Amino acid sequence: MALLPPPLKPIGKIISCHGFNGEIVVDWFTNDLELKKGDFLFVIIDKKGVPFSIKEIKGANNILKLEYIESEEDSRQITGCEIGIETNHIEEIEGEWQDFSVFNNELYIGKLIRLEEYPQQTMLIIANSQSEEILIPFVENWLIEVSEYSQLIRFNLPEGLVE
Repeated sequence: MALLPPPLKPIGKIISCHGFNGEIVVDWFTNDLELKKGDFLFVIIDKKGVPFSIKEIKGANNILKLEYIESEEDSRQITGCEIGIETNHIEEIEGEWQDFSVFNNELYIGKLIRLEEYPQQTMLIIANSQSEEILIPFVENWLIEVSEYSQLIRFNLPEGLVE
């Protein structure tokens, strides 16, 4: 049985080659990314995430050597592609979305105070206007919009989930 690639969140873009041995230069969309040798990143090629292991990291995490990218020609083939990570890496999301206003369509639910990882599901912990905690499962298909400018998250939640 074939496994589908995991849902991905773009976190950067390959902007150029670096040298002749396949190193790439990445423009990250976030500053608080912690990478280490052996981590997997997904290069998004034709709207599909192709996993690559990090062999080396240079500079301020912006020059990478990826497994199987061995030449300048190899690195040119992926230049311009975005890099993504699995959406279940919630540490980055938690920092970015802290204190965002959460809506079910147009109905205000409350402020996101934290995310918690449960064995079955990632849960958003939201404080409503009475300071009560509401738990909402993070289901990507329910997500309509995330606006960093307006600091809001908008869902289309199933009826009866939030009352």
